[in-house]
Amino acid sequence: MLEVNHPQITGIKSLSVAILIFAISALVFSQYGFEGTLVRDDANYVYSGQQMAQGMPPYKSIFDYKGPLAPMLSGLGAYLAELIHIDDILMVRIIFFIISCLVVVALYFLGSSLFESWPVGLLSACVFIGFSGFGRHAASGPRAKSLMLLFVILTLLLTSKKKWFWAGVCGSLAFLTWQPTAIYVAISIFLAFIQSESRYTKVKSVCLASAGALIPMAMISLYFLLKGAFSDLFDGVILFHVKNLERGPFSFLGNLGEPISAVYKAYTIMTIPIILGLFMLGGLYVWRLKMQASRISTLLSQDHFAAFLLSLPLPVLWSFLYFQSYPDFYIFLPYLALGFGWLLYLALEAFTTTADISIPLKKIFQLALCVFLIGGALIGYRKASEKGLVEQRQWARQIENMFDRDSKIVSIGVPEILVLLHRTNPNPYVYIVNGIDNRIDEKTTGGFDGWLKELDKYDPSVIAFGQTRGRFKASLTNWLERHYRRIEIGQWTLFVKNRNPD
Repeated sequence: MLEVNHPQITGIKSLSVAILIFAISALVFSQYGFEGTLVRDDANYVYSGQQMAQGMPPYKSIFDYKGPLAPMLSGLGAYLAELIHIDDILMVRIIFFIISCLVVVALYFLGSSLFESWPVGLLSACVFIGFSGFGRHAASGPRAKSLMLLFVILTLLLTSKKKWFWAGVCGSLAFLTWQPTAIYVAISIFLAFIQSESRYTKVKSVCLASAGALIPMAMISLYFLLKGAFSDLFDGVILFHVKNLERGPFSFLGNLGEPISAVYKAYTIMTIPIILGLFMLGGLYVWRLKMQASRISTLLSQDHFAAFLLSLPLPVLWSFLYFQSYPDFYIFLPYLALGFGWLLYLALEAFTTTADISIPLKKIFQLALCVFLIGGALIGYRKASEKGLVEQRQWARQIENMFDRDSKIVSIGVPEILVLLHRTNPNPYVYIVNGIDNRIDEKTTGGFDGWLKELDKYDPSVIAFGQTRGRFKASLTNWLERHYRRIEIGQWTLFVKNRNPD
């Protein structure tokens, strides 16, 4: 029942299917539109990209504690937008839209390769398209974890094929997008050692995987060194997490409940495939162990599912420790899509075999199921479509009309304003959450109070104030209320300079 036996497609046919999947993904994801609301995290990347296009590297323009690859890719988008004279937000979104479609294509290849069956890969890709928590950000990002997901899937695919060098490259690129995915690099290097037969091939394979992992890191490090910003890069990617990062109090039940709540809210009807896919992943472990005579050592050293099965528990453990919102669930989506796609394939096989249905008719059933999944997703994205960016542009114009071009505008939690007005913040602290105030206190002469004095000396006309967390939040809000008056424009809170401050 668990066996999958279906010839793989190779060559031109495989490329044709990949192009078709890309086109279908583009059609479906585009239904949500390119004018979705620009949320804070996405605005951070666009702002960083705008500044990079002007010569200011990430971490200097905006301090962030995530990897550098997404803001650098946004920088490419901003540069291209300036070159061809189109809107920079749109250009950045187009780049990440293409990446989101490539995620689906990569998943198709992963499923086809692991299960040695192109129908499993195709069904899994169609399931993945329907994950609304992912798809609605495909054209309304940029969403860094979409980029991360592409490289994670490619790492699993290349590791399963023992392409050690390129597995290392893709694993490194995943890490440079989201640091917890460093574990995929470690898994590739570990399997390069354990799945090679002789001592010579072990050394060669490990060296290839390690070299692949080091090259992207070295290239990005060189860029930051040339820009005089390597210490900022190292601080944001590594040191901040050790010295300054703050997380909420740990609660096992709370951390267990967060992913469940996020899945229900963000993926709605697709919660059912997610749950069923999870059960099938359990069955996958049993199946592969049975195939290797119940020996874990044999599974790790010989099974092409090894990287897939070895990597899955690690994001689960991470989620128990630290889960913020539904984008943190992206890492599970390829696994669950493959699990449910496999279930659909087995169910169709069982039905067509029992009913003694011919092979041509079986293919029609498979195609009909794909059309059903794609059609449901297309309708869902079209119904959920929103044009929040249009409203945000109107709010930005209101601010432009209220203040002259020489007015100084600062963001503390509302980078969207900087993006839309093409303004530059006077400091890299465009938003303050999760311990960034600790870094300000550590890096600024006079601590956090000294930073407030610097801000006071800069004398901004407007401070856009959004979600802010940290032990210095009370000091910040008290300072704002003493020196500024609060107004609302759309959903943005602005603190405008008092004419007669205390």
